[in-house]
Amino acid sequence: MLLYENGRFSLGSVSFKLPNGIGIDTDNEEINGEGFTLTAPDRSFTVQIAFEESEDDAHEEFTHIFDDELSYKLIGEIEEITVNGLNGYKAIYEDEGTLNEEYAFDIQGCEGYNILNIYVMIRKNSTIYDEAYKSRIVKEILDGIKCD
Repeated sequence: MLLYENGRFSLGSVSFKLPNGIGIDTDNEEINGEGFTLTAPDRSFTVQIAFEESEDDAHEEFTHIFDDELSYKLIGEIEEITVNGLNGYKAIYEDEGTLNEEYAFDIQGCEGYNILNIYVMIRKNSTIYDEAYKSRIVKEILDGIKCD
């Protein structure tokens, strides 16, 4: 269970804070582990934050997205990233209706969960999408991650 304390959500050794000016979608069935979905007030994009239990590591979590069975197209390459001591990967990819930006981090000491996943989905048909706002939200989420 995620714990909220002193302005931060935590699960075991990893915690994060939410950015200002974002909604929380409490009716989302896509979260398989512990987490929730944030949504822009204009609903032009969503951000899922989830702790996941997987047999794979963070890099392998990405590789299955781009197999022949799914319709996602990788834009660029999967990049290695480090955020506040957590090592992980970032990928940008698209399908017919969405542009996706995803971060997956290998984590330890989190009640059986081994991956922290942050998934941003932008609807391509959104005429009101604000790139600067989305970038600020994602930056604040990433900058707010702590690993004890």
